[in-house]
Amino acid sequence: MPFGKDKDFYQFKKIKYISKGLATYLPDCVSQYLPKHQPQFSGKGIRKNPGEAATAHICYSAWMRSLVSLYERELVPELNTVAEIGPRDSLGVGLAALLSGANNYFAFDIVKTAYNYCNQDIFEELVLLFKKRAPILNDEEEPKMLPRLKSYEFPDYIFSDEKLEELLDDVRLDLIRRALARLASSQQAEVGGDGEIDIRYFVPWDESGIMESNSADMIFAAAAMEHVNDIDGAYAAAAAWLKRGGIFINCVDFKSHGTAGLWNGHWTYSDFTWKLIGGGSQYLINRQPHSAHISEMAKHFDIVSDITQHKTNLFDKSDLAGGFKILGDDDLTICGAYIVGKKK
Repeated sequence: MPFGKDKDFYQFKKIKYISKGLATYLPDCVSQYLPKHQPQFSGKGIRKNPGEAATAHICYSAWMRSLVSLYERELVPELNTVAEIGPRDSLGVGLAALLSGANNYFAFDIVKTAYNYCNQDIFEELVLLFKKRAPILNDEEEPKMLPRLKSYEFPDYIFSDEKLEELLDDVRLDLIRRALARLASSQQAEVGGDGEIDIRYFVPWDESGIMESNSADMIFAAAAMEHVNDIDGAYAAAAAWLKRGGIFINCVDFKSHGTAGLWNGHWTYSDFTWKLIGGGSQYLINRQPHSAHISEMAKHFDIVSDITQHKTNLFDKSDLAGGFKILGDDDLTICGAYIVGKKK
């Protein structure tokens, strides 16, 4: 295997990734000369800034792909209350959900990064996309985005002319704008009160009682659950928030996120080395493989879809560290998954 042949080289490269951890403790005047972790791990967010219009189209497409995929599987969800774990640099996906008919949107985050873009500008761009019935970004435009669809045209069978007119009514759009303004000023309305749209953003989100049990129709987590240390607790919390039959959409990235020379090299590090690599980062990745996520989800959800992406494994099992030595061949090649669960 290539890793076995070039083992000394990859062991040497480990110094680079440990240096990333060291850089988190040093002032900028010194750390600027060292390799660094991806910006989001410091709590700053944004690796690339394509602007509000492009970001809105990405969020629109991520939401629409999931919605269309659910309809293709005859899992037509109610959309009164939608929650999102790890909204990243904006609330764009949740705003797309509101434009699709949701009245309440709750976002849960580890660090406060969802204001790296102007959410009001993102919202106005989303309104334009809905009004012109924009196509969904396809696999050439967004090759890493899941799930794949049969068609990337605007889903008229979900949004009829009459439905779209109702959703984009000026009064309703102003309700969403007011909810965004309340959020920006840290004022909250009662959920569903007097026909209001409610938007809430919880940082950190690991407090009990932040959302009413059995209240959410759908929870969306895109490239988020690989960063949650307590995945069993997180999946249990998501299940508690969802109504019976509610949908949990979970897109997980199992790659090393710039912490190793190989896409799955993070499974070759001892716990001590991993602690050095993490350094003082706000968060990193939990190193849990696909099987662990499926196992924890299955405690609370019926798994109705598990679409996996694969990459070649480039090391021997003998190179795995500690508890990772039990990983099977599937875990060592699954680099990403789009998993849909329905609450039992």
